[in-house]
Parts: sequence; C-alpha cells; structure tokens
Amino acid sequence: MERFSRVGVYPLEDVLRAKTQSQTLPTAMLSDDSVFERHRNFKQFDTVVDFSDHLFSTKPKEQASEYWDAHVHKEFKILEENLPETIFVRAYESRKDLLRAVIIGPKGTPYHDGLFFFDMYFPPKFPLYPPVMRYHSSGFGMNPHLFASDEVCLNLYRVWSLPDEPLWKVCETTVLQLLISIQDRVLNADPLFIQPGMLENGPSVAAEYFSLLYNEDILIKSLKSMVYIMNKPPKNFEAFVLGHFRNRVVDILMACKGYIAGLLQVGANKEGCCSHEFQSNVSECVYRFSLLNAFISIRASKLSILYPPNAPSPVSIF
Repeated sequence: MERFSRVGVYPLEDVLRAKTQSQTLPTAMLSDDSVFERHRNFKQFDTVVDFSDHLFSTKPKEQASEYWDAHVHKEFKILEENLPETIFVRAYESRKDLLRAVIIGPKGTPYHDGLFFFDMYFPPKFPLYPPVMRYHSSGFGMNPHLFASDEVCLNLYRVWSLPDEPLWKVCETTVLQLLISIQDRVLNADPLFIQPGMLENGPSVAAEYFSLLYNEDILIKSLKSMVYIMNKPPKNFEAFVLGHFRNRVVDILMACKGYIAGLLQVGANKEGCCSHEFQSNVSECVYRFSLLNAFISIRASKLSILYPPNAPSPVSIF
C-alpha cells in the first residue's frame, strides 16, 4: 500500500507562477461593490464546472463503485454542513473524484492571513485509501510536510512526529476532519517541531532558536506566496482571493511593519525578538518583491500605513 507521496513525482512547473501566467482581472471583478458582495456571498461549499487548473485535472476519471459514489456524496454533505469559517471547498459537477479546498492561515502562526490551496483526488478504493493531495506551493516549501514541488508528504496511517493520533483512520476519518487536522496540526505555530526526529531528545533552547529562524523563513515564503496568489487566483476562487486580501491588507501590512521594526516575533503578534536578516527580508518582500504592487493591483486601500513617501519604490517581478 502506497502510504507516502514522493518528492519530485510532479514537475515543479505545475505550481510555479511564471511571469507569462499573470492575468488581468476583469474591471467588473475589481470594483469595490462587486468584490465585497462576491466575497460576502461566497459559499463555503459549492459545486462548480471548470476544473481545468486542478492539479489532478489530467488524471483520467476511473470507473467508481456504488459504494465509492455513496461515500463521496456523504463526504460532500458533511463538508456542506460543517465547514469552519476558515476553510472553503469546491467540488466539480463532472468530476466527483476531484476537490479543491483553501485554508486560511491561522492567527498566531507564521502562516497567518495567508491562503493555502489543496487539490484532492479520491482514488477508486477511497475510503480504504486516503485521498491523494497536492497543494499550490508557488514553488515554496512551506512546511516539513509541504514541499516546493507541491507534495503533501504525510504518513496518513502513522503518527510520525505529528502529535496525538494519525491524520487518517481508514473508514473513520472524514475529509472535513482531515482538512481541520492539516489546519491545526500542520499549519501550526511551530512547524519545525513536526519534522521527524526534531524533538526526540526533548525541547531545548537550541530547538526553540532554530524554530524561530524556521518560522521567519516560512513567513517570508508566505508573503511571497500571497503575491503569486493575488497575481493568479486559482479558478473558482477569484472573488474569494480578492475579497480576502482586501479585507486583510491592513492586518498583513501592520504585521509586516512590526516585523521590519523588530517589534514582533514572527507569527505571535506579540513583542519579541527577531533576526536582523528577517527584518531586512520582510522589507525586501514588501517593497522589492511586489507585495505592495500586488495589493495595488487588486485595488486594496490603506496602503499608506506601510508605504510612506520616502519608502523605496516597489518593483514588479511580473
């Protein structure tokens, strides 16, 4: 039984956002009234038609059993009725074996305010086998279990170093529980500590220090990922992406301002130390990597809180 996804199975080009991939969103979609109305009315679960950019879209649809069909329908019903406010899901009319979910990065973690998209494929032997997952990495490895090549490398049958119990119990765990587990146990405040063997000898000052540096690196990657997602939102989530980042722009930029000033510990939103290199890297992301330009392109407001008149001019990478 294949229990692990393997690094390098999929080409990195699948998830990179090249310059030629940038898109110009329709003016109607960018208007304030349209964006906020679409975002406000965006359903947490819905069924859509277009799956062309799904990371499993080229996988042929296989003949499924009645048991598979009934179980997938049951999973959809659970998702429709029980999703938390930080997870949104889309199923596909003609491909019940495919699913897309977005998880909002939890507060108090290096993933805060980011959007993390996961594409799922239900194999013919589901739920005896767990769903196969890939995530939209934009070329950034975000976690010891989420690689730049878009691999979601989790041992779903054994705990590994993840706390408590396995992420997937055959015929018991639901897709909803799996998504919530990823949000709580993978996108957590100390992702380095879920690296196999990291805490075998118990917690230590050195481990805490390396965890802080790792969190700083993840925060930088998360900021860069935001630029790519705003530049080219995944299909069927365009309105959600625009509305989310318009609503969160102040929170994101105020956090960046605190990081640049060395006043905030990454992800904690509280006073604490951070490295000088991290302060410089956040500034580089905001002003040179085009985080500001990305917010400008979606017509987000109140950018002046982190873009004073004497700040360096943002340079687009696209």
